[in-house]
This record gives sequence, structure tokens and C-alpha cells, in this order.
Amino acid sequence: MPVQATLPDELKWSTLQTLQQRLAAARRLPDQVAAWRRHAEAQGALAQHQSQIDALQSFLTTLLALLTAQWNELQAAPDAVFLARAGDLQFLLRRVYGVWRFYKERFDQRLGTDEPYNRFLFVADEVAWSTYRAVIEQATYRQLVTDPLKFKQPPLLHLFDDPQNPSPVTRRRVRHAVIPGLPVHVIDLPYAETASAWGLLALHHEVAHGLVADWEIDLGRHVLTRAKEVDLAPTRLTSLLQGRLQKNTALAMLRLFSIKTGWQSW
Repeated sequence: MPVQATLPDELKWSTLQTLQQRLAAARRLPDQVAAWRRHAEAQGALAQHQSQIDALQSFLTTLLALLTAQWNELQAAPDAVFLARAGDLQFLLRRVYGVWRFYKERFDQRLGTDEPYNRFLFVADEVAWSTYRAVIEQATYRQLVTDPLKFKQPPLLHLFDDPQNPSPVTRRRVRHAVIPGLPVHVIDLPYAETASAWGLLALHHEVAHGLVADWEIDLGRHVLTRAKEVDLAPTRLTSLLQGRLQKNTALAMLRLFSIKTGWQSW
């Protein structure tokens, strides 16, 4: 379809007005991120997520600068490219809100009025971060990790019920990082798992999935070659050979780095 050479003034005016309002609203998003940062600094519900909040604030600042540049170009754009430029601006606005919404949905669960869920997530964050940090510290000490700054992002827990997935706990890795260069491991916890502390017991397993993905480890081969060192029982080794090692991935990771868990379930 040929591009219309001349656009009606009313169409241009309404398009500019709509985008100006949305841009003004987007420029207020860093204020909310700054409020999350204050919660983190106060060692409250977001204390484990300071580095993620800082990365989000930096990324939003970059996107908003691009939005401002595109907005200035749009206002001076000739009719032949006006609608295309407006579409580009709209696309970037959706990107800004998509990044912000990803974290808002998860942080709001920690800052909302549902106190039982807030308390559970506070403890779950500590369990997940402690597990993650223990492995990274041991791996750094053993020089298996040469750049520990790459592993500053703890898993992000999220209360979520997926009717299509009956698994009690699901780990999802955001394959295309919400923020470039900052992949986030999301652990989805069904609401029913918050009924008791038993719901926390699967977290170390899910955290290990994220570590395996980050390091691109062929865990099955790695454990097989060191089965004696990690004291892997013959029955568990057979299960691994058959491709059914499902419940003890994290314990295998922890034992590989000689972390005493106190759990002799092998």
C-alpha cells in the first residue's frame, strides 16, 4: 500500500497528544524504581534485589533517553514517515513498560498488603540467595569462577499458579533477558506452597538449575565422572544413567563444591 503523502492535521495532533501523555507517564517510572531502592537499602523486603533494582534503573534511564530523542524526531518528521516514526516510539514505550512491569509484579508481592505471602517470600528470598551465594563463594574460592560479579543476580521468586503445569515448583529462566546482559532466573511458586515451611524445601534444587544454566554445565556427565567423590549411591547413579535424576540436582551441585548440607539423602 503506498504511503500517504499528506496526513490530516487532526490525525497527527491526536497521535502526538497520545504519545506525549504516555511518554510523560513513562518518565515517572524511575521514581517508583527509586522507591524500591529505598526499601532495599532499608534491608526490608527487597534487600536481596539491590543489584537488580540498580540495573533496572540504569536500563530505564537509557530507554527514556532514547524515547526523548525519538519524540523530538517525531515532532519534526515529514508526513511520509510520521506514522512509521510514531510506531517506533510506541514500540519503545511498550518495551519500557514491559521491563518495569516484569519487576513490579514480583516486587509488589513483597510490598503488598498480603502479610502471610510477604513473610513467606522474605524467607524464601533468603533461602534462595543463601543457596546461590554459597555455591558462588565456594566456586570462586576454587577458581571455578573468575568473575564473581557476573553472578550477582540471585533468583527471583514469584508466586504464580499455572493451571497448565501441575509441578509443585517451576523454574523458568528468562531466555531473552528482560534487561540485556542480565538474565534472570525466575522460580515460580504456587500459592498453595506457602501454607507451610515445607514449601521452601525445593528451592535449593531450583536454584541449582539456574547455576547449571549459567555455567553451561552438562551436569549428568559431570556427576558421572565424579560419582565416587560425591559419594553417589549406586541406585542414584543408575537413575542418572537412565536420565531420571530429578530431585537431587542441587545436592549434587553442593557436594561438588564440598558444601556440608547436613542432609544425607543419597
